[in-house]
Amino acid sequence: VDVRLNEGFDPATLAATAWPALAQDKPALQRIRERGALIVGVYNEMPPFHAGGQGIDVALAGALAQALGVKLSLLPFNAGEDMNDDLRNLVWRGHYLGFGPADVLLHVPVDRPLMAANPRVSIFGPYYRERVMIARHLAAAPRMDSLDDLAGKPIAVPGQSLAGWLLIGADSGKYREQLRTKFKDGTEAAAALWRGE
Repeated sequence: VDVRLNEGFDPATLAATAWPALAQDKPALQRIRERGALIVGVYNEMPPFHAGGQGIDVALAGALAQALGVKLSLLPFNAGEDMNDDLRNLVWRGHYLGFGPADVLLHVPVDRPLMAANPRVSIFGPYYRERVMIARHLAAAPRMDSLDDLAGKPIAVPGQSLAGWLLIGADSGKYREQLRTKFKDGTEAAAALWRGE
């Protein structure tokens, strides 16, 4: 996956942009200030956004907390079945296991149907664009005019990923049996390609 941050990405600048939206919710802002910490939900193991307490989303969360003049309290979590679950569990209700809700959830698609389906949350401030990219051994797949050029070849994709879901359904599931989905992320999948697997 090729991640492009919006041009001129600076966590502090984005935090300043988000500040007016946060400041409009005066009860939430008062709660955050009284607590002395901004609780920010971040997805577990989603490099380069969050992995091991580091990444783009962690930097952005820190800048938001700094803009509010409070400490940062990260709430890392595993993604649910769909984004609606994540918004319910991490933003407006809290998880049935007892954690949450967070004040802010990062890495939420700025998507009109998602916004309409979740009137209890305010979704704003896109800060990245994502595209699925393909890496290949040129000797094994010299042409790449369409996915048909991968027919009959093993394809490495991270298990629960956009690339994985797209390839499972591509051309009515034509490549499903070729997929190797044991990889936790794109880095592991790329290493398998490098090893010739």
